[in-house]
Amino acid sequence: MEKLTPRELAVKLNTLILYRDILDSDVIKSFFAFTAAEKSNAIGYYYEMYSALLKKPMRRVSGNLLTDFVFHTLLNRENAFSVMAIRNFLDEAAYAAMKHDIVILQSLAFFDTWVTGEEKKQNDDNISKLSNAAWGGGATSGGRTSYEKNPQTTLPKLLSLKYGEIELRDAYLADEALEEIYSRLFSGDNWTNYIDDIWNFFASYGSGDFLRYRLFDFDGTRLIPIPYDPLSMPTHSVSLYEKEKHELLTRIMNFLSNNPGDNITLSGAKGSGKTSLILSLFFELPELRLVRAAASASIDGLFSLLRNQPLNFVVFFDDMSAEDIKRLNTALFSGIVQPSNVLIVKASEETNDFAPVSVSLNPPTLNEYTDFIIETLKKRGISVSYAAARNACMDYQVETKRELSYFASNWIIDKLTVGES
Repeated sequence: MEKLTPRELAVKLNTLILYRDILDSDVIKSFFAFTAAEKSNAIGYYYEMYSALLKKPMRRVSGNLLTDFVFHTLLNRENAFSVMAIRNFLDEAAYAAMKHDIVILQSLAFFDTWVTGEEKKQNDDNISKLSNAAWGGGATSGGRTSYEKNPQTTLPKLLSLKYGEIELRDAYLADEALEEIYSRLFSGDNWTNYIDDIWNFFASYGSGDFLRYRLFDFDGTRLIPIPYDPLSMPTHSVSLYEKEKHELLTRIMNFLSNNPGDNITLSGAKGSGKTSLILSLFFELPELRLVRAAASASIDGLFSLLRNQPLNFVVFFDDMSAEDIKRLNTALFSGIVQPSNVLIVKASEETNDFAPVSVSLNPPTLNEYTDFIIETLKKRGISVSYAAARNACMDYQVETKRELSYFASNWIIDKLTVGES
């Protein structure tokens, strides 16, 4: 690793190419100000940088705030290098720029840790020595700077950027690969040795929020990641439409295996469980990335967000009218190219006999629904007689004047369990 004084590092940062946008960040602006400031202002700029680092929505993983900032810049944010890797297109000029930038980013990542000569270790005095060297322009080789000879000119000890040890403190989908990358970067002396590893990482896992999340809502212009608790997944789900679920499962698994497939129309009455059926498949298939979109969403904008990722996505348009489906189909047939890594599922109350693939959730018979209720309760450890379950189903139809549906089960199960208790 090239050991630069803070002022030398500031000069090097100004030569960044692929990652040049970080020069506009509050963190780097404060760093520049810190290294260039007179003694009276240096402390304030240091804590401006500290504050900016704390506010950054970056992963706490390295045990050092500035190292976290560099890891986030290098691995989490989409940039020209990540896009090049995802598209599997090698631009030799951009590759050379990456080799240039990564050396500078490595120096930035550990700029406060080598002052005492202990590689990547931090003690309470490192930041103070660094700040004095930055302010006065003295050496940072671990010896005394010229300004340390006069106690009146040295800066007081500053709060360290170090907060712990390198470890995973949260969960990302790509953690199996990320953990290896973190370890190599943290312990490696020359990050240029890992450029191909970073290339392969982007080519396999994508970048940005796709490294962490697999459920998204599309708001018309951007993808909003939706966190979910894996422990909240249904473990005893019983589908009212096992045959239809199996057909969807087969088609989606085929798509996830990189085999082309036709878009799917999922039809059924309101409350039949179309959305719940798709979500149950999301929970069962950990490799599935699901994007939920409104019926009126612009597919052109959505496709542009997904097209350059190495992952496969199921886009679920909910509650589509016949007119919505017509508009979507017209857009697809009129020149908007659907990416090969996108499969569309259109949910509608309308039955579309002209769809290449149509899965219909038809109303169940009374006997089918009674079996569904009994099986659902059995999964919860509750036993009821067939007659009691059947009577509860008929009571629902009489009292609500509605068809038996997926959401009717809550009413019926509540009635049966209260009666049993």
